[in-house]
Amino acid sequence: MSNDPLTPRRTPSAAFFIVATLGVFALFPRIGNAVAYESVESIRALVKQYVEGYDFGSDYPVSVVVGKLDSRLRLQKCATPIDVAFAANPANSGRTFLSVSCTTGKVWTVYVGATVDAHADVWVANHALTRGHIVSEHDIIRATRKLSNLRGGYYADKQQLLGLQLKRSVNAGDALSPLYLVKRSLIKRGQVVTIVASVGGIDVQMKGTALTDATRNSLVKVKNSSSGRVVQGRVIDVGKVKISM
Repeated sequence: MSNDPLTPRRTPSAAFFIVATLGVFALFPRIGNAVAYESVESIRALVKQYVEGYDFGSDYPVSVVVGKLDSRLRLQKCATPIDVAFAANPANSGRTFLSVSCTTGKVWTVYVGATVDAHADVWVANHALTRGHIVSEHDIIRATRKLSNLRGGYYADKQQLLGLQLKRSVNAGDALSPLYLVKRSLIKRGQVVTIVASVGGIDVQMKGTALTDATRNSLVKVKNSSSGRVVQGRVIDVGKVKISM
């Protein structure tokens, strides 16, 4: 270019500005049309809301701790409500997983872990009970317990518990578990028992010898002491067997 002050300078044309501008947009094609993404925290909040509102069949609300998600996740904003569901059978205690899905537009699914704790009213020992003890009404009381602490199971129905025998000692306040209890044997092998038979609406009783141990409502074989016949009946009480004629 000439340094002559009288030589006119050339200015960029309007066409140059248009081309330059188009080049900038080519380098950044999403300017003015940015993609929106679901936030990680909004997804975690949806999972928490879903679990807390789920009907686990408990009278008490559940507490839930939702697992963390990778903050780098890029899940496109869903145009319709996001679907949340348990990935397996719903668990009211312990670790579980839920699927979170968008089923429209750019479809995606992510799995989120959560730790759930539910409470329930269960039967616990009213006082210390020793091994071999037969559970009765005054031995138990209703109390609220966290289900995740009752891995061995629990009793919600008192009738299933009464009359059972402890296999181990328990302390006051301990939840009674099926692992600690067995059905009490009302009849022992070789024991002389009373056989009860109904004949024409009249109960007839006779003596016999039990051939096996038996618990309440279970079937047992008994040898009739008079006839020597072996009959089968149902245990109705301590040392008593009812047979059908």
